[in-house]
Amino acid sequence: MKYLFILILFLFGFMISNAQIIPDSLMPRPKFEIGIEGGPSNADARTFDISTSKVYHTLSSLNNLFFGLAGQYNINEHFSIKTGIGVEGKGFEHDYGLPGTPNGLVKSIKNDTFSFTNLNYLVVPVLAKAVFTRNHLYLLINGGFYVGYLLSANNSVNDFDTSANPMNHYYNSIKDYSRLDFGLVGGLGLGIKLNKRLNLEIEGHINYGLINIASPSNVFPQVKNESAILLLGLRYNLNI
Repeated sequence: MKYLFILILFLFGFMISNAQIIPDSLMPRPKFEIGIEGGPSNADARTFDISTSKVYHTLSSLNNLFFGLAGQYNINEHFSIKTGIGVEGKGFEHDYGLPGTPNGLVKSIKNDTFSFTNLNYLVVPVLAKAVFTRNHLYLLINGGFYVGYLLSANNSVNDFDTSANPMNHYYNSIKDYSRLDFGLVGGLGLGIKLNKRLNLEIEGHINYGLINIASPSNVFPQVKNESAILLLGLRYNLNI
């Protein structure tokens, strides 16, 4: 995944280096745009323990990446419908704490058990987008929903005994999660019109999962995804 992200950054740099900023008056907004986008993400999950049913807390976050393709239909100069398809890494870290304590509330690196859950999704967002332009710069705001399909899931468990010698376990955990995910998306960012064909955008996205992705075999009765993404995107105007 990291090599594809590096490739996307290389393409950004190459296209920008060969682009010249031109006056906004020479760039009527086209009906259709396509592009590539990617960036770092920070994911976590909301859950509750069996002993504290319905009292939600957030599990520790993991850093990951997102990359994908995007398409956009411009209704007019200010409003658009945007969609696409991409691969997003989600997941969370859970510290079980000192064995034998309530909910593992006593934390000690010498005796703790750390579980790292990595979930890789194929994601399709559908967004309404508004832009407010000043010369060749513009502010963008978007919101909508996403649908995710789980491609893979794995857990890495680090157990520490009393001698502080770690014992690591790695296993496929896809049976512990449902395949489908669904949630809301909100975003805010800035864009620049580089030339008649290219726009460069940077934006922050918040994804808020609405459905329980835990299967009956999961140690948690409910798990709901959350993630924050910093996206760098390059748009190409089709002019059709």
